[in-house]
Amino acid sequence: MVCPWCFVGSTRLNKVLAAWNGKADVVYKPFMLRPDAPESGLDIAEMLRKRTGRDPKELAQITSDAQHTAEQGIRGVPYFIFNKKLAVSGAEPEEILLQALNEAA
Repeated sequence: MVCPWCFVGSTRLNKVLAAWNGKADVVYKPFMLRPDAPESGLDIAEMLRKRTGRDPKELAQITSDAQHTAEQGIRGVPYFIFNKKLAVSGAEPEEILLQALNEAA
């Protein structure tokens, strides 16, 4: 995970899920943090390898997934979708995440 706010949000969500009595599946989707970065100005493969430790061959799938995410109207991270019913954008406090989890259950 590269985005510091995603780390904060995921940490908070994990705490909420650990204390929650229900079942939840967490699915992570990519989001392009620098969609305006010129391809000719950056070595994308090297940047990906340094930031994530992933093989550059994965870039095509990550880019495709991120494009799909943007098409869904997601414009920032972290972005949580609960039970395909309710969405929370941002690294919200644990109380907000728990409330959303309960409302969507």
